[in-house]
Amino acid sequence: MREIIFNTITELYKGHYLLRLNDDEYIKPNQFIDKRYKFVWLPQYHDEEFYTWTRSETRLFGKKTSEKDNVLIRKMQSDVLVEANKYIESYMGIKNYTYHVIQTNIIPPHYVDVENLKGAVRYNLLLEKADYLYELNGPGSDCDFDTLVSPDKDYLTRVLIAYKFKTPLNAFIYTDQYVLKGHPITIVKHDLNGEWQFLSGKATTEEEYRIELLNEIIASDDTLMALSTLEKGSSATKDVVTNLWQED
Repeated sequence: MREIIFNTITELYKGHYLLRLNDDEYIKPNQFIDKRYKFVWLPQYHDEEFYTWTRSETRLFGKKTSEKDNVLIRKMQSDVLVEANKYIESYMGIKNYTYHVIQTNIIPPHYVDVENLKGAVRYNLLLEKADYLYELNGPGSDCDFDTLVSPDKDYLTRVLIAYKFKTPLNAFIYTDQYVLKGHPITIVKHDLNGEWQFLSGKATTEEEYRIELLNEIIASDDTLMALSTLEKGSSATKDVVTNLWQED
């Protein structure tokens, strides 16, 4: 049996990369969303209530039914497309849910049926016709980990760093205007409330501080991975000569 490698990005097919994350309380599908991509696609979505026979409107033999027709349905499935921001809001607080999520920038054409596509063909078509950022499969009956496939290796790198920080990729963190203008991050703080600050060391007034997405900050400095284990209430300073971090 082939060994499953976790927390490492590998090339699954040419131009498509794979990342497997050990599942824990941190991982929720809304935490992978990149707000720069417009849509969240839930292929073959089904609600748990439809596992039992349920009266529902549908189309039967070409005609629309109503409640009085006494039509019962179970295991109802649909392809659902949701705007990214709405999906993040809707998923808050949901637990114990097996998920299959694809984030795209384009509404997929009707003939792109991922349930019947396998291998490189699947991902090449998703990229060409839907401009997909990633496909996420959550834990199910046959595994207890999350699997991400993406054509964007840098995106997966940011996901991995955020996972190490145990902070959602789209979480807000504190920074300053100098970092946003391209100055290096030289101070990182992890306060007692669990919030992170990524600072240049140049800001001296309240007006110079900013709020930014973790996704944007961690993409600018590969060395930040070394600070993922920084304890709450601790801080670290970067030596700009050696490019190494020293915990204060």
